[in-house]
Amino acid sequence: MIKHNEKIENEIITIINTLRDSGKSPLSYDDVDKNLFGKELMSEAYEIVGVFCEIEEKYNIGIKESELEKYGFNTVSNISRIVEACIEAKS
Repeated sequence: MIKHNEKIENEIITIINTLRDSGKSPLSYDDVDKNLFGKELMSEAYEIVGVFCEIEEKYNIGIKESELEKYGFNTVSNISRIVEACIEAKS
């Protein structure tokens, strides 16, 4: 299983905060395991679609459906695992 990568998690947090509605509190590292769609973080689907696109561009990866099914795209730590798996697959 892919382990946590703190550097990538922090980069994902930065991407999310850049795309997040200004009326919402920014995410911090304490939020890496919280559901992005849950009551506490309340991310909108369009924000997460933007995050998906930004991540593919930043890391020059193509996220496959199988990675989404395996890890989910609902927490920063899961998104980090997807990025790591895609980078590893390119190697």
